[in-house]
Amino acid sequence: MEKRLISFANYDETIRSIKIDALPELLQNGHRFFKEARFFYDSEPVIRETINLYLERLNAYLFSKVLTPTETSVLEIDFIQRFLEMHKTVQTKEQLKTYIFELQTAISKKQITKNSSVSDQIDQIQRKLINTYNDQLFKGQIKIVINRK
Repeated sequence: MEKRLISFANYDETIRSIKIDALPELLQNGHRFFKEARFFYDSEPVIRETINLYLERLNAYLFSKVLTPTETSVLEIDFIQRFLEMHKTVQTKEQLKTYIFELQTAISKKQITKNSSVSDQIDQIQRKLINTYNDQLFKGQIKIVINRK
């Protein structure tokens, strides 16, 4: 049987033949993210980019292509996923501050670099959350709504 590239459209059909537990941890996390975020694929550009990146890495792994040195780390995916999970939730200023601090710590320790394929998205997340935090100086809770801007 000929191997087929996995796409968003044929994911469910083709992923059945793959043992997820045998994949590298990064791809296992990508699979979990795909399952959780797939319903927002058409409406959220950041989710579309993240899923497309996961599918590209999955296909590269399955077809034994060499991954580029800009491979997205588990930590970067974790920060993006945590940000997406904030959508339509109420966060305290302290929770927001903790997330921003953890993100900036990872950047300063070079765990997240400009060479990453998701560095633009990480930078956007950081800027938006800092602006939201600073705009809400005297409020105890902040409603987070992710939009396309």
